[in-house]
Amino acid sequence: MSLFLDELKRRKIYNLEQPRYNGQPAYPSHRPPYNYFVSRMHMDSYFPDKKGPRTTAQGFFIMGDHAGTHMDALCHQALDLTMHGGVKAENTVETPGGYKVLSAEQLPPVIARGVMLDIAASKGVDYLPHRYSITAEDLEEARAREKIEIHKGDVILIRTGYDTLWRKPEEFLKYAGVSRFASQWVAAFEPCLFGVDQLSWDIPEEVDPETGSTHWAHINLFVRQGISMIENMKLDDLAADQQYVFTLLCYPMKFEGATGTPVVPLAIV
Repeated sequence: MSLFLDELKRRKIYNLEQPRYNGQPAYPSHRPPYNYFVSRMHMDSYFPDKKGPRTTAQGFFIMGDHAGTHMDALCHQALDLTMHGGVKAENTVETPGGYKVLSAEQLPPVIARGVMLDIAASKGVDYLPHRYSITAEDLEEARAREKIEIHKGDVILIRTGYDTLWRKPEEFLKYAGVSRFASQWVAAFEPCLFGVDQLSWDIPEEVDPETGSTHWAHINLFVRQGISMIENMKLDDLAADQQYVFTLLCYPMKFEGATGTPVVPLAIV
């Protein structure tokens, strides 16, 4: 154990979670994404008749399960009212108190080789143009520029540069996205997980010609292949250090019945 800890201390650890704050970016349908309220303050909890000078402060969160940096549970998406594995979205599965299958507490912890494709750097920009549609060629160009190989079972992360706009919600909501063909490029590697530094992997305006629905990756990687994703990641520190290959650790929180869960992904290099 001591050898493992000694080795770990020699490594650099990157926290890939965005800070959570009141007013952070979110879809209109996901609001309020995050609010924190202090319910007990030190000044309010101090009374002369208490024993000693100790006081207590505490608060509570109101937060969506897809707020901030989060991992999607497989119950999050369905196609023709059918979720991954042929599970039907019906009353015995989806209840007002949460989902009975494919929910957040069933997500496994992730310890895997991770790779990041920095499309913003490849294009020589701070962040991609609004609603830019990333192509398979863009991904291949970034992979070649970074001189990395992608293996089956890797975690594949894509950086658009929108992580730098996290404190500018209006700009952040104009994010770029991964096209259907680029998502197919990613899917061919059979990743264990995929992720992006913006609100969603897909561009909401792009329609899948097969199903007539938006969000190709949500349909095909989620529903059909059973691969989850992390959204709203903070990848700029990795990009600044040009760290494109790393060990990724991510532990979903066990919110029973939830369609997603906050996560703190860590990259170790």
